[in-house]
Amino acid sequence: MSVILSPRTTAQKRAIAVILAIALALSLGMAFGAQQSAYAATSDDWMMSYDLSSGDFTYTYVLSADETEAYIQVGPASFVNDTLVPTYFSSEADAQNVADNGIEISAEDDGIAGAYVAYAAPFEFDPGQWAVVAVIGLPDDGSFGALSVKVTNVNDINLRHTTLTICRNETEPSQDTEADNVTVRFYYSVGYPFVKETLLEEAGNISVLSNDYYEQGSTRTYPTGMDALWHIAYSASYPWLPASGGIESVYYPGQGEFIRALTLDGTRYATQEDPNDPLYEQAWMYGVYRYAQATDEWVRVHVAEHAGSDSFRVYDDDLIIWKYGDSQTDPNKWEGDYETLFPDTL
Repeated sequence: MSVILSPRTTAQKRAIAVILAIALALSLGMAFGAQQSAYAATSDDWMMSYDLSSGDFTYTYVLSADETEAYIQVGPASFVNDTLVPTYFSSEADAQNVADNGIEISAEDDGIAGAYVAYAAPFEFDPGQWAVVAVIGLPDDGSFGALSVKVTNVNDINLRHTTLTICRNETEPSQDTEADNVTVRFYYSVGYPFVKETLLEEAGNISVLSNDYYEQGSTRTYPTGMDALWHIAYSASYPWLPASGGIESVYYPGQGEFIRALTLDGTRYATQEDPNDPLYEQAWMYGVYRYAQATDEWVRVHVAEHAGSDSFRVYDDDLIIWKYGDSQTDPNKWEGDYETLFPDTL
């Protein structure tokens, strides 16, 4: 795809000024430092989005209600001592190719639409080392929710990519903001390619409030998948998911909240990793479905594949499915085979 950039508005000029200031900081070593310069480059196996000022991996960007721009930076990445670190594009042409052809708004939820790539360009933060900076524009209409942005290394034959989430909060947040008649199901899933699933528990017809997320203190002003989880835990109607110790999670700055273990009916289902297979992980994943009356089926909401459960906006009548399964699932795929566990329709 080709990104057509609109004429530079005042906001875009301001964004460029911000990016140039940050680029200067990067060139002084504030984010990358000389330690990264030893690692090559455009052909690295990973792509990542990272905070412009610190260089830290950033998966989720949270905007306030009046913000209409998100500033992002992306580039290749490589594992160094078991840690994913940003590297660089080897040439301005490689970075320009990604800026022109590799950025797309891949999914938006029902509450926010019309996001666009307002600006994208390469910059050289160290001699011969390039990254891509971009401004994602959102409509100034008071809409709120989540969207995902996919950035692909179009220079790479394997088309490595990263997907990040942008969340915008509600204009007038209220404790009464809720999603009604929500259903949440929990499954144990094993096997590939014929996945065997066992329904562990189900909670139906619940009303999810935007302040149900108690553990870390949510920065979202709309109800999320994590709110739904905590609603169940704190409800006397569902003793099979206890509020005390039933939900074990970990919070990563810039990425969000991740479930490490759930205890259902007294059994603890915890994340398990295989030291001999770095791609294997038995873990909790979630998907969201909405009923399509025209086709009489439940349709997967694609933005949920990329937005963390603490960022995804839940709506009335949504079906949230949690599955404890192999996040890799398909051993032949470089990334986890999400579609195997969460098909497009039910």
